[in-house]
This record gives sequence, C-alpha cells and structure tokens, in this order.
Amino acid sequence: MKKLIALGLLSLGIVFLAGCGQQQNSQTANQSATSAVVDTNGQTYTDAKTGISFFQPDGWIVSTNEGGNLYTYTQGPYQTVVFEVFTDKNVWEQRQYNPVNSSDNSLVPDILVDSGQESIGGYQALFETYERRDTLHNTVTLSYTRYFVDTGSSWYEIETSESTEAVQEIVKSTQFASVK
Repeated sequence: MKKLIALGLLSLGIVFLAGCGQQQNSQTANQSATSAVVDTNGQTYTDAKTGISFFQPDGWIVSTNEGGNLYTYTQGPYQTVVFEVFTDKNVWEQRQYNPVNSSDNSLVPDILVDSGQESIGGYQALFETYERRDTLHNTVTLSYTRYFVDTGSSWYEIETSESTEAVQEIVKSTQFASVK
C-alpha cells in the first residue's frame, strides 16, 4: 500500500513538473492565442473566446493550457483557478460528483467533503470540495473545489486549488458572456 501511494505521488509530481516546464516555454504563444483584454487598472481579465471575465489579483498569470482551457495561477505559493467551457452538456454533467483521480486505480480516490449550491456571475453553481489524503499519515495532501455553472447556452467548470482569499475572490468575481 505504501508503494502504491508513493508511486501515485511520484507520478503526480512528475506531471506537475512537466507542466511547469511547458508553461514557461509556451506562455507567450498561449497569451497571444487568447483574445484577452485587461482593463487599465489591471484588475479585470476578460477572455472573448470563452466569454469569461474575472478579477485578477496582482502577481497572478493568465494563460491557456494545451486543451484550450483558460487558467490563472500564482507561483508562490502555487495556487490555480482553471476555467473549462463545455460544448456537450452530457460530458459536463458526467464530470459532476466524479473526483479528478477516480479513474486512477493506483491512488486512493479523492473524498467529497462538502457540496452545495452558490451563485457565481448571477447563475446557480453546484460546488464540490474534495480532499486527497495520505492514508499512511492521515493528512490531507491536496484540497480542491469544483464549480459547475449552467448559463443556459454554455456549460462551465471552474476548478480551484487551495481555497485561499485570492482564489475565492477570483471565483466570486467571475462573469459569463455568451460564447460565440
């Protein structure tokens, strides 16, 4: 069991480090591929492609990943907010109550610790908070929250890392426009 947990954590670390290297190499290309406007005070970020706008705290970087998902992050301490737009409502619905690592047999499944409804951008959002635990030491190694928003014409998932004040400010400030 210890070996499986160690192998799972090692795999996650390798994926994380590989992703960090890609962010540095492709940051300029990704920023030009995203049609974005930052207002004059540098606090509101708007992405015309996804129809999403949100408050961007000082020091946070906005980019897109290989899948075309918009995300913002800071590197010290590392925190992320990922925005994903779905064109297929069935795929969006299947992701609900389905933890990120639920299909990975080498890891202990993430545990749902809270769920409910709240308002984001004037729309009702389902939220789910999960924890990933180190069963050997009985400690939480990762905590994340996913928000599912149905605007009637588009379906969004917002996934956050640790729930800090800055992360919550980004989520609460998120607005959705029609995606063309």
